[in-house]
Amino acid sequence: MTSNELLEIHFNNSDLSLLNLSQIHKSSIPAVRSILEMYYRDKDWSPIHLLEPKPFLSDIFEDVIEQAPQGWDNDLMSLPDALKDLTVYSWFKAHPTWIDDYLPEAVFSQSKSLIDCLYTNTPAFRPLLNECRKSYSVTLSIPVEGNEDVFYSSSALGDFETICTDAAAFLGSDHIGFADMLKELIYLNLENTLREKLFYAQGLGETQ
Repeated sequence: MTSNELLEIHFNNSDLSLLNLSQIHKSSIPAVRSILEMYYRDKDWSPIHLLEPKPFLSDIFEDVIEQAPQGWDNDLMSLPDALKDLTVYSWFKAHPTWIDDYLPEAVFSQSKSLIDCLYTNTPAFRPLLNECRKSYSVTLSIPVEGNEDVFYSSSALGDFETICTDAAAFLGSDHIGFADMLKELIYLNLENTLREKLFYAQGLGETQ
């Protein structure tokens, strides 16, 4: 099968994943990805990231399940906070398109780096977030004043900057900081979804 024939199949069956296409093409996923990348390199948009094979839930949450306390009842809500955070972080790493829902538009270009920092080097998160905001403002000549939603709000959490700052101030820095509060807000927003996913990952649900 030629590359053009593969592209024709892709155009007519846009829901086929890279795995499906590689099976049809009788080649590897990297080979198929390379053909598609060559075609889409001059296009305004590419769907390739949507065609990547999706990891199984059991693989996504493998570390969480392995580190769960002995006698755990399989429920996300029963896990210690550190493993709840790991559950969220594992989900974001497997599904990076979800990250932008929890960060302001001004930092979308650095969203993966920011989430990595939030969950692996929490104290450094807020300075990095502010640095990314400043860079966006200077590079695009967009002032913060009058564009607060672009710099401080996310689609899933709204004005999380004010919520996190006020909560951290109320509780005191010895108890919870800005970044810790943001992690808590993200967890609460995703709790029901990830609770179900984690059940499925352990074979306790019907579908993924």
